[in-house]
Amino acid sequence: MTGRIEIIGLVVDTHIGVTAQERSRPQEVVVDIDISKDLSAAGATDSLDDTIDYDALVTEVAAFIRSSECNLLERLASQIADRVSAKQAVNGVTVRVKKLHVPVDEEVAAISVTIERGLHG
Repeated sequence: MTGRIEIIGLVVDTHIGVTAQERSRPQEVVVDIDISKDLSAAGATDSLDDTIDYDALVTEVAAFIRSSECNLLERLASQIADRVSAKQAVNGVTVRVKKLHVPVDEEVAAISVTIERGLHG
C-alpha cells in the first residue's frame, strides 16, 4: 500500500540569496515535503518503526535549513530532497521551498521552487 506523508508549511529562517544584501540577515522560507512510501506495515502494526518518524525528520530538515548557506532556492530544495529520499524505503519525494520576501521589481506573494525525486505516487 503506497501512501504519502506530507509535511506542510515548515517555516525556518536561513541565510539564502544571491546578493550580499539578501544574505546579510536570515530570511524565512516555507517548506512542504511530500513523501511517497509503502505504509502497509505501519498500518498493520501501528509501530513507529514501520514508518518515518516525522517529528525527527522535521527536526533534522529544519536544522539542515538553518545551517545551510545556499544561494538559490533550487539548491536548497534539491539538497532537502536528497536527504529525504535517502531515508529507508522512500519511493519518492517532492520538496517545495517558498520564499515570501523576494527582491524582484514587481509585487509577488512568493517565489517557490519544486524538486521531485524518485517515483512519486
